[in-house]
Amino acid sequence: MAIYYRQIDDIIIVSGKTYPYKDIIKSCGGRFQGADKVWAIPISDTSLEEIKKLCKRVGGGPLKETTAPKPSSRAVATEAPISEPVEQVVDGISISELMTKVSLHIQQSFPRAVWIVGEIQSLSRRHTGTYLQLADIKEGHSKSATMTANSTLWRSTMEALQGKLKGSLDELLQEGMKIRALVQVGFYKDRGSVSLNILDIDPSFTKGALALAREQLLKELRAKGLDRKNKVLRPAIMPFKIGLLSAKGSRAESDFLDQLKLYAYPGEVIFIPTQMQGEKTIKDVLAGIKSLEEQGCDYVVITRGGGSQADLRWFDDREIALAIANCPIPVLTAIGHHDDVCVAEDVSFRREKTPTAAADYILSCFAAAKERLENASQQVYKLASQRLQYQSEIQIQQSEKLKSYSSQFLSQMSEHLSFLSGQIQSQHHRSTSNIEGQLQSFRQALNLWSQKHLNRHEQFLSQVQFKISETFQGQVNGLERTLNGFAHEIKLGSQGYLARQEQQLNTIYTAVVSKDPSPWLKQGWTQLVQNQKKLLSVKDIDPNEPIQARLLDGKIQLKITEDKKDPS
Repeated sequence: MAIYYRQIDDIIIVSGKTYPYKDIIKSCGGRFQGADKVWAIPISDTSLEEIKKLCKRVGGGPLKETTAPKPSSRAVATEAPISEPVEQVVDGISISELMTKVSLHIQQSFPRAVWIVGEIQSLSRRHTGTYLQLADIKEGHSKSATMTANSTLWRSTMEALQGKLKGSLDELLQEGMKIRALVQVGFYKDRGSVSLNILDIDPSFTKGALALAREQLLKELRAKGLDRKNKVLRPAIMPFKIGLLSAKGSRAESDFLDQLKLYAYPGEVIFIPTQMQGEKTIKDVLAGIKSLEEQGCDYVVITRGGGSQADLRWFDDREIALAIANCPIPVLTAIGHHDDVCVAEDVSFRREKTPTAAADYILSCFAAAKERLENASQQVYKLASQRLQYQSEIQIQQSEKLKSYSSQFLSQMSEHLSFLSGQIQSQHHRSTSNIEGQLQSFRQALNLWSQKHLNRHEQFLSQVQFKISETFQGQVNGLERTLNGFAHEIKLGSQGYLARQEQQLNTIYTAVVSKDPSPWLKQGWTQLVQNQKKLLSVKDIDPNEPIQARLLDGKIQLKITEDKKDPS
């Protein structure tokens, strides 16, 4: 049972049948290298003397200028006998000796576990544990240039951490997350690589890092005024073209589209399937926003069904925030996180809590536009009525003025004739017969002049009255045609709107009546529900959960003791 030793720089390599003497070797500071089936001991005067004595006592001794034992293809925990050493002159040390030396130095440099910080990459969950790489950015290089170390979180450690972190471990173990972990540094000699055994994870570091990055991004956006850029856009009064970014087949997609369909949205929805979680999220969202811009949408809606803070960290990304802020179309966000507002929501035109609420906002735009049209119609009718009344008052005033002017003129002419008649009569008594003849001639001339003058004034008054009447009648006819057109359009619009509302009410009433379970309950039928889901088949029943049965006057809970399926 001989054992042998040799010195490589500051390390003593012990080989042979060492199993019976492992306690002595360990007391000298030795560590067993399973892959090579040798012991590595840090050199010192005491350890070298003890190994020399041990080898001499069991019939062994030093190996002079020989190669190290060949490493096995697989590391094992038990030792196997080796052949007697063969002397061979070498120039330098072997790869096995080099790896043994590196491994020993790493073990001496990291005797205890250390806390490290890195970003998770290449995450893989298996039955035995979780395998990943912890990466860090190289100094002076781009963000994509990283240094990585293979890391392992064994199943037993993972189960202990899940109990300690109370369910938040899965949120931390995601690609792209930056974590602070307690690791035991090791060295895998077969591949010549450092390996990290994860013993603990600090959740507060990751959450703090996410919050700090978010606040720094918001501060940058606010300093540049980008947090308000999308909010001040002037949206379309009636958004007939909506762009939707959401995960295909998700609850968020169906909730948004079902709400629009329920209230008969009259426009078009362009849906672009987009990943809402994971590394592809940023690329999909940026491409979706650009595509919807090119298609001339009135609104862009970004929605998903909520999630943890770690799940939603993708919407704190700088590229997504800049794309939303610089988008020339108003962006509605319904990310669904009630506790915190992500950066994408903070810079968007409007934030809603749920996809249904986002759909309600789109529908409210049409309701507001309809109300504005109705108000405008009433205002036009009011202005037209006021204008017609004003023109009627003007016509009455002009008619009264014309009548007053004609009366005054006739009165003045009558007074003038009376004055002339008096003068003629006074002169008749004083004048001779010769003057009477002149007077008669003057009277005739005067009558002729008066008649002509009256005729001219009567023609003038008739022309003025005709022009006034013609102008007024044209204005009245124009206003009547305009009002008739307004009245006809308002009547047609009101009748169509009332018909559509009546049809929608009939449809809703029919749907509500068809879903009323009361007639079936009165006939003895019932409805079974388990975990808030209707039961339609025996295969859907969970025997460990209670079942609620609905009766005509209340609900009861049932417990399953036996279930039978129909032979068919």
